[in-house]
Amino acid sequence: MPKSDSPSKTPAANNEPKTPLSSPKVRTGAEKFAEISKKLREDLSFVASKSNAKIERVSTGIKGFDQIIQGGFVRKSTIMLSGGAGTGKTIFALQYLYNGITKFNENGIYISFNESKEAIYRHAQLFGWDFQELENENKFVFIKYEPHEVDTIITEGGGSIKDNIDALNVKRIVIDSLTTYTLLFENQYKESEAILDLFGILKRWGLTSLIIAEVGETEWQRTQDRSIFLSDGVIFTYYLRKELSRNRAIEVIKMRDTSHMEKICPFMITNKGIVVFPEAQVFGLIK
Repeated sequence: MPKSDSPSKTPAANNEPKTPLSSPKVRTGAEKFAEISKKLREDLSFVASKSNAKIERVSTGIKGFDQIIQGGFVRKSTIMLSGGAGTGKTIFALQYLYNGITKFNENGIYISFNESKEAIYRHAQLFGWDFQELENENKFVFIKYEPHEVDTIITEGGGSIKDNIDALNVKRIVIDSLTTYTLLFENQYKESEAILDLFGILKRWGLTSLIIAEVGETEWQRTQDRSIFLSDGVIFTYYLRKELSRNRAIEVIKMRDTSHMEKICPFMITNKGIVVFPEAQVFGLIK
């Protein structure tokens, strides 16, 4: 047999201990949420507008508030309205829908996971807002979801909500509330998935959405809400105390594609709804 020109080599024995293969890292629910939410923001966020492009805005019709946000919300954006009890969140949301229908010819829908239709309509009547009449005219619809029905929003891609949006040509929607919605899921991972799915559905519907959320009284509690990172805009409402008095105030934390006023503005709840005072100063401390 022909011999090889090069001598054969016997592999040297490797006496070094082998490094055991590390097991794959198990991601926590919070890490999964951060990864998925980052992808969602990249997929669904607004494209930065060119300097000469005109941004279409949706006026809230709330006196003094649109002045803070360059005339209104960006069309098809998702805005979170957060605050503690008694800070005027529901009134703000109802006023946004009512003004949209009666002043700007933009039909609306109110999704509730807590309050009944009768309670919301009765509350609105205190300010002269007759939502029953608007419903009779096919300009507004109220949908109440029971706890066992919440899953159908995601599994059916909106189900009856989407049907009503198409039938009424809805442009504005209120979700009341994100806090109650998330409580209906059995663990934090399902809760996080449900939030991401809800924001995704709202984007696909192409509505200008206002989502109510209940938050704590301190600055730290407000800023820990994961949903603020998915929202195009975030508004905080306050009920500030100084000695024996209280005042309500509102602050725009962020508003995409908008040069918003960076201050806390006082507002009043009158018999015709909310009135914001952009030039006035508030008293009391934000903790």
